[in-house]
Amino acid sequence: MGRLLSVAALAAAVISCANGLVSKNEINSQIRVAYAGPTGMTVSWNTFEQVNIPTVIYGLTPFAMIHVATSRTSVTYNTSLTYNNHVKLTNLRPDTTYYYLPTSLIKTNEPRGPYSFKTSKYG
Repeated sequence: MGRLLSVAALAAAVISCANGLVSKNEINSQIRVAYAGPTGMTVSWNTFEQVNIPTVIYGLTPFAMIHVATSRTSVTYNTSLTYNNHVKLTNLRPDTTYYYLPTSLIKTNEPRGPYSFKTSKYG
């Protein structure tokens, strides 16, 4: 456990280092998804500021993302430069590809998706 904390502290020091190894302008939103049961998926991403209502738009095609999911989960830690935002998508169809996009990302020139995932075969 102590080793993990040391690695996290070192990573924070490198990112915030004044010699410019990594600047805030080079960090992306690290968008990711996690399985949340047979009919759910959790979308997570990072921002520099706390987001009051993290929001994800999603749908069955990239041109019709007509669903909206929100949460109140935007948290950070003492050693972190960013806030972690999490939104759970629920009542998803089994074995289906969904397209999604968080509405607040770190960089405006970041690839803007939409991104996609496929749900579990069995709902």
